[in-house]
Amino acid sequence: MTTTTNWSSFLNKEKEKPYFQKLWSFLEKQYQQKNIFPKKEQIFRCFEYFNVEQLKVVIVGQDPYYVKGYANGLAFAVNNDCKTPKSLINIFKEIQSEFHCQNSNKTLTDWAKQGVLLLNKTLTVEENKPNSHVNIGWQYFLNNLINYLNNLPQTIVFALWGNQAQQLKPFINTKKHKIVCCAHPSPLSANKGFFNSNCFIKINSFLKQPIKW
Repeated sequence: MTTTTNWSSFLNKEKEKPYFQKLWSFLEKQYQQKNIFPKKEQIFRCFEYFNVEQLKVVIVGQDPYYVKGYANGLAFAVNNDCKTPKSLINIFKEIQSEFHCQNSNKTLTDWAKQGVLLLNKTLTVEENKPNSHVNIGWQYFLNNLINYLNNLPQTIVFALWGNQAQQLKPFINTKKHKIVCCAHPSPLSANKGFFNSNCFIKINSFLKQPIKW
């Protein structure tokens, strides 16, 4: 649970709390007994690319990819040697529609380096069992993280894609921060409000330095 950025201050405080110690004890056993994704050293990878004061955008996913080799600690991202997931294909289609340019960097590290926090609501998952870790304690981590983000001085844009992510709306300080909602980019819902949502243009409209999507 170490990171080279100053997110370590927040993460280390969480590490000392009883809920987290219980969560981590559970995960230690799970990693020994089952296939859990992402790798343990990648669970907090989304915090490794920039310092707290550089945060611009939070994109909230659901839980990590549950197929072996896909989850790498960044929501929606995969490594270059993986087949591009359908949700990510749809994300790239929407970017092409909005900006008339193509993005094929499925690692999404180019976003992370610009201050985009690619955060899943649940940071771990058991192989082939989506939502298997929803109620093990990550909800407390996420609530504490949002409270922490609410108190940061800069304006942050929260991109809430789909119903699960949009459950976070009541906890975000909208007097200071911005929320951009749309459907989830999965094949089941992309045609119900993700495509043609202009969500990336809307995100950039709130930023002094737009993200290069």
